[in-house]
This record gives sequence, structure tokens and C-alpha cells, in this order.
Amino acid sequence: LKNFRMLTTSPIIGRLIFNTLFLNILFIAAETLVGVILALLLNELTGKFFKRITQSFMFLPYFIGWPVVGVMLMSFIDYDMGVFNQILAASGLERVAFTNEPAMWPALLTLIRIWKNAGAQCIIYLAALSSIDPQLYEAAAIDGASRWQRMRLISLPFLTATVFLMILLAIGRIFYGDVGM
Repeated sequence: LKNFRMLTTSPIIGRLIFNTLFLNILFIAAETLVGVILALLLNELTGKFFKRITQSFMFLPYFIGWPVVGVMLMSFIDYDMGVFNQILAASGLERVAFTNEPAMWPALLTLIRIWKNAGAQCIIYLAALSSIDPQLYEAAAIDGASRWQRMRLISLPFLTATVFLMILLAIGRIFYGDVGM
């Protein structure tokens, strides 16, 4: 009970709650948006071999552990040896201390989460899209609907239930206490 008492009397409890909610809302929104967009784009591909290879490569980061992802991130943003700072230095620009800039971390963490999880979400949304009757697309094409209109008027409405389910599951994962990692 001491820990709960200490937490509730802490002067930074408000900031902790805000950061947790803000980051998780950012993660959920970004992963969902990118996952749906990737699924819609992959659904439009006609070449099965290319589609399968693309799905596999997008799904691979999901299996990489967070410690490995952290090392990979540091290899990109490290002040002395990071790829981004090496490019900046080679082009005559000043290096950036990414790790010392608190304002950059929400964007960095969101990009990492998108890279790691959007492919897995895309596969789920693609499975939902595969259950749509192809005759609906054919009828819409005969009626003169463009690809964009077919995606917007057929694919997106069919994805709505799956998107809501995935968002609810992601909200439940906030309580894991891992700040989205």
C-alpha cells in the first residue's frame, strides 16, 4: 500500500497519467491508420507472389524483440555514430542530440511502433478485406466506380467492425503497464 500512497501523493502524477494516455492514443491512432492504409493498398495488388512477399516483409518486424529494436534505434540516432548524424555531418550540417530532445521522443516512439506493429495489423485488416464478396467490386466497377471509390465505399465500411475491435484490444493493452512497448 505504500507504493500506491506514494504514487497518489506524487507531484508528477498528473504528468505521468497525461504522458501515458497521450502516447498510447498516439500509438493506437497511428498504427490503426497505417495498418488500414497498407491493407487497402495491398488489397488492390493483383500479383499474388508480390503480395505474399510484401506481407511477409511487413510482418517480420513484429517478431523482433524490443531490446533489439532499441539497439537498432540507437544505431540510427546516436550522436557520435548514428546514421542520421553521420549523414548530417557529411553534408556539413550540425549533429542533433536526439536522445537529449524530449520533444522528439513521441515521434520516434510512434515511428518505431508503426514499423513494428502496423504490418501485423495490416495482415488482420487484409484478412477482413478478403471476406468481402468480389462481386461487390465487380458491380461497382461496372457502374463506373474508380478504385478509390471502391475502396472508400466498399472496403472501408466492411473494415469498420474490425478496426473498432482492434482499437478496443489496443486500449486494453494500455493496462499492461509497458507504456506501449
